[in-house]
Amino acid sequence: MATIKLAVLKHTKTKNGSYKIRISIGHRSETHYIVTPYSVTAFSEFDNGIVIRVPNAHEINIKLRNLLNDYEERLQRIDSPDDYTCKELRDLLKSMRSHSSKVTFKQVSEHYQIELTEDGRGSYAGVLKNSLRLFLDFTNGDIYLSEISTITISEFERWLKRKAVSQTYISMTLSMTRTIINRAIRMQLVTYDVHPFTYWKRPADPEQEIDMSVKSNRPIFNYLKIMRKHADVAFRMILDNLAGIQVTTNKD
Repeated sequence: MATIKLAVLKHTKTKNGSYKIRISIGHRSETHYIVTPYSVTAFSEFDNGIVIRVPNAHEINIKLRNLLNDYEERLQRIDSPDDYTCKELRDLLKSMRSHSSKVTFKQVSEHYQIELTEDGRGSYAGVLKNSLRLFLDFTNGDIYLSEISTITISEFERWLKRKAVSQTYISMTLSMTRTIINRAIRMQLVTYDVHPFTYWKRPADPEQEIDMSVKSNRPIFNYLKIMRKHADVAFRMILDNLAGIQVTTNKD
């Protein structure tokens, strides 16, 4: 079973004389490390996993605790960690994105819009931008991804219906919202026990009847007459050819 803890290595003094605080990963009788952004100026300022004897020790320890919790949560998301070596596990943990409840819907949507624009898909980015505007109007501002639930989506759909817009427009807006949530899930920014869109089913687009006047249909009728005339001529030519073939055959 892999273990994760904070550590400072006495033999890894940096050029400026400080000691980097690291995430220590123990697995299969091996230990590998992930360097954190935090450090202490003396080896004695770190004891039993906490920073001591410095003015802002409490603040640093809170940040370190949150960071350690993040990596512990990443470890829990790995299927069959025993299948990996310690180094492989370390590299996998480093590559995984933080599952932070502080990531918002707006952040993911705007980041995706930038990517789409850079890829030459500005029109699609524009649709996402409009859907984001509607969702933020509904939620009265930005919202954490972890706060979005099936109830949120149900209420959002009801809110859109009260706007007296078409069902097609509502379906498109909800589909764009689902795209952002699915993207956040794939990026491992959030997990849900129940997907927010579990109970939403996109309705079939309503059939549309188109009224066309006789005048507007006249070019179509004329085209059909011409095509029928050509078809009649072609059919008579085929019959004549068949008759000629039959006469030739009889002479032989």
